[in-house]
Amino acid sequence: MSTYLILFAGGVFLTAGDIVFKQWANNTPWAIYVFGLALYLIGLIFLVRTYRFENIAVASALLVICNIITLVFVSWLYFKEPITLTEAFGILLSLGAIYLLHP
Repeated sequence: MSTYLILFAGGVFLTAGDIVFKQWANNTPWAIYVFGLALYLIGLIFLVRTYRFENIAVASALLVICNIITLVFVSWLYFKEPITLTEAFGILLSLGAIYLLHP
């Protein structure tokens, strides 16, 4: 399985955890918080798996970039938060960073 696919999956789990934490922040039960932690743990398992064949700094950066990109789009689709010009520019820069980190 490719590094990109594994890290993208990990980023999706981190994004799901972020969404659950946002729900928890709106005064929902502590069980929601624990569920968010479990999603984060799954995302980190994907990250650790890539350490066998990828530089730790590169893998960590790629996971965070995948998380940020998916989080911007989920925030736009699910929470109806607008994508600002700065966020769009940041996504373009992060895609450039992926290319530079892992050509």
